[in-house]
Amino acid sequence: MRAILLASFVVVFGLVSPVHASTLTEAEVAYNLRDFSEVGLKSAQTAASIYGELAQSADNQESKNNFLIGQSMSYYFVGTAVSKKDDKIKYHLKGYEAADMVVKSYGISDVEKVSDEKLDELAELPEQKLNQLGEALYYRGINLGQWGNANGVLDSLSRWPELRDNMFLLVNLGLEGIHEFGAYRVLGRGYFKIPGILGGSMKKATKYLTDAVKGSVAEGQFFSTNGTNNIYYAELLKETGETKTAIAYLAKFISADVNQLHPDLVPENKNAQKEAQELIKSWK
Repeated sequence: MRAILLASFVVVFGLVSPVHASTLTEAEVAYNLRDFSEVGLKSAQTAASIYGELAQSADNQESKNNFLIGQSMSYYFVGTAVSKKDDKIKYHLKGYEAADMVVKSYGISDVEKVSDEKLDELAELPEQKLNQLGEALYYRGINLGQWGNANGVLDSLSRWPELRDNMFLLVNLGLEGIHEFGAYRVLGRGYFKIPGILGGSMKKATKYLTDAVKGSVAEGQFFSTNGTNNIYYAELLKETGETKTAIAYLAKFISADVNQLHPDLVPENKNAQKEAQELIKSWK
């Protein structure tokens, strides 16, 4: 589980007190009980709250960073699971702010202005710290992206350069593959959603979303283990006139056993399969 992966960062650093270890387990359990039901949503909210309390009481930066990443991760799920626009905006903003604190702790005050010298410095970080920064950049970016989606593309357009450069920083650090090529997924979606006259590009969207899917294919299949990759890629196919191909692609994803896809994404992939079914209905 991704919560367990988060905990492993803390263990590697050797920074968890006995009290924190017990509470961290509570946060992990709560997060792993998340789903798109009312109970599952409350469980994710509980996880976010516990991670936030752990961050406030942490006595060192590395430990605090890990807890903030957990909080950002949990808020991201909450933001995707709530139904009201204002709630989505609120929770994704909270998730962005938690991850942004971690990014700033690495001396990055503006992802749009990272010098080559700073990039070289970051690339030389020990593996555990580089991975921690990568997790923070990823959750910072996807929360910002979903904040923009809830807020409306045109109303959020001024934040696109920040989101784009946040993901390019992941790529430049050699971390484009984390979370099933999350950097490519976000870049592709951004170039797809933004009108061409304002910086969007179907050519770039196709490149990045294709690479995200190809980099995370399910064993023996041609679709991704990440349901969001599949939804975004199918919508791209539909937009470029390949509706039948898009429907066939989603049908294959829907027929997959969700437990045989990504073990960390069972709730998300179940929900993505439902979204895929609705898309197919609307396209026929």
